[in-house]
Amino acid sequence: MTSLPSNSSIAVETSLSRSYSDRVFSVTVPAKTARKLGKFSILPWHGVLGLALIVVAWPVSWLHISTFSQHSFFPLWLGYILAVDAIVLRRTGTSSLTRSPRAFAAMFLISMPMWWVFEGINYFTHNWHYLGAENYSPIRYFLVASWHFSIVAPAVFETAELIASTDLAQRFKRGPQLPRHHWVLIVSMAIGIVMLPALIVWPHFAFPATWLSIFLILDPINYYRGWPSIVGRIGNGDWRSVVAFGVGALICGLFWEMWNYWAFPKWYYTIPFGEYAHVFEMPLLGYGGYIPFGLEVFAMYHFLSGFLGPTRSVLVMDQRSEEQGSISRRIETKTEIAM
Repeated sequence: MTSLPSNSSIAVETSLSRSYSDRVFSVTVPAKTARKLGKFSILPWHGVLGLALIVVAWPVSWLHISTFSQHSFFPLWLGYILAVDAIVLRRTGTSSLTRSPRAFAAMFLISMPMWWVFEGINYFTHNWHYLGAENYSPIRYFLVASWHFSIVAPAVFETAELIASTDLAQRFKRGPQLPRHHWVLIVSMAIGIVMLPALIVWPHFAFPATWLSIFLILDPINYYRGWPSIVGRIGNGDWRSVVAFGVGALICGLFWEMWNYWAFPKWYYTIPFGEYAHVFEMPLLGYGGYIPFGLEVFAMYHFLSGFLGPTRSVLVMDQRSEEQGSISRRIETKTEIAM
């Protein structure tokens, strides 16, 4: 294989469907990353490591091999996350891990309190239950559960970035622009806030609000604070993030349910009006909840990370949009000064 140049950075011109200007875009790839891409004909090294983790952890989980099966969830999903990140890197020349290892690691930490919020809601709705949880002391359960919850945000974000690199997402780059009037955002937040006590008082009927209420509250807040938000994107007619996170979370849901089915410990569901046509443990209608859940993951991640300092989207397509927006604002400012 012909070796790549060793200069400090390499501009890679590609016609991948994941574009920033019609169908062609340029990505500046550090020479070290570029050499790694040239070295592996299939996947970068961390993708190979990810596949190896899946190959080992999957049968360990399903065959209930000793106590190792009880701890197979995290390595199985870490393998998924690394493999998808490597595929994204191979397709686009960049990925969450290679752009910022620190932000990549932070996603695991932020994911823990994020999912505990849903566990708090489930305390009232009782939509999912854990088999084997009784074998853990309260402290051990909290620690092990938090460790397992840490993969939720990285898995969804990585899968969303993979979807964003496809033709499917690019078709929604220019769509209808929804209004971002102040009253619209206030109404959105009010509806989300009303949904929360409804989940407590009428959980049997209001349980679908679990997968929408938090998004309706937090996404407008993210928009007002200048953090990445869905409302900011669709207000510009860009629906790619909606598609990427909706489809990405649904794909993650299929893998979650599949890998959970023969595992132990595991979870199962009791969902009102939907206890039929199961696909693995999940009723078929329940998979619809994964689509808005993807948007909630987006909103909750950026809300929580926003308190840690200046935040920007970890998706490269959003970063490029933010950079273009920043350039436009600087040009407008210079024009006003010149006038």
